[in-house]
Amino acid sequence: MDANALKVALAQAGVGDVVAVSKPAWRPQSDVNEECFEGTMVVAGLPLRFGFWLPGGFPVSLPKIFGLSSEVQRLPHVDEHSLICAFEEENTLLDYRAEDNLVRETVQRVRSVIEDGLLGLNRDEFLTEFEAYWPRQVDVLSAVTPNDKPSEIKASLDGSSIVALADGDEALRSYFPNRTKQLKRGVYLPLDQFDLAGRHPRDLARWTELVPLLSATSIEFAQAMQITKKQSLPVVVGVPRADGDRALVGLHLRKFLNDGSLIDARPRAAEPFTLTRFDAARVRERIVAKGGGHRVVVIGCGSGICQRA
Repeated sequence: MDANALKVALAQAGVGDVVAVSKPAWRPQSDVNEECFEGTMVVAGLPLRFGFWLPGGFPVSLPKIFGLSSEVQRLPHVDEHSLICAFEEENTLLDYRAEDNLVRETVQRVRSVIEDGLLGLNRDEFLTEFEAYWPRQVDVLSAVTPNDKPSEIKASLDGSSIVALADGDEALRSYFPNRTKQLKRGVYLPLDQFDLAGRHPRDLARWTELVPLLSATSIEFAQAMQITKKQSLPVVVGVPRADGDRALVGLHLRKFLNDGSLIDARPRAAEPFTLTRFDAARVRERIVAKGGGHRVVVIGCGSGICQRA
């Protein structure tokens, strides 16, 4: 798709003030000099700026659209790079023969996602997909069991980096036999039911923000757990979801300013990490999702988004 055809498709989708930009900061680094554009859409009454990029795989892959206005960047379905997730990657078919339709329908879907976010209609999805919005600086293998009971867990470290986590030594060796290096203790702490109240999950990636959200049993457990200034402590947090399961995210607490109770700990560093989960609850969730009804989204069919079950 050439630049003129893309500008026409964007205009037809309601994007105004479209201008070409060279190697913008919002686009991922690439050796290929693919053309990018910026333009304005009015969404929920607000004129908002967006970035549009056709990656090298287009039309076999979807256009990438980035939210450039600050109002967009903390909404559901917008990642830390401001890329807007318009469609699920799985079960999505693209009609690569209709490039202009792919662009228009992706823009229309992005408009709908952002409008729902601005109007507060999809705020619950922050909790439903809490793990996806947690800062993704480090990823750790995990077989920690998510439940309502706080407990000590075991961590395998390579130097100062966490490699894997599990409920105990035996589970760690069973799940990750080639990852059991330097072993040390960690802790699993479930949170109580709570309302984000307009906050983004990334706002909670600090120990001082999480402590008030701990369940009563977690507070009691953390009060009894003693830490020293010289140690570090991997903490896995169980975040309650509406379906009754828990999301799991982590903080690596380091450089404590004081000895004493974990509940009163003042770490100078709290490094967030995400978990690649192999616990029974997540495996069961994957099986149910795989074995459930199939939903296929066809994009580019010329009359909006066609869905077939």
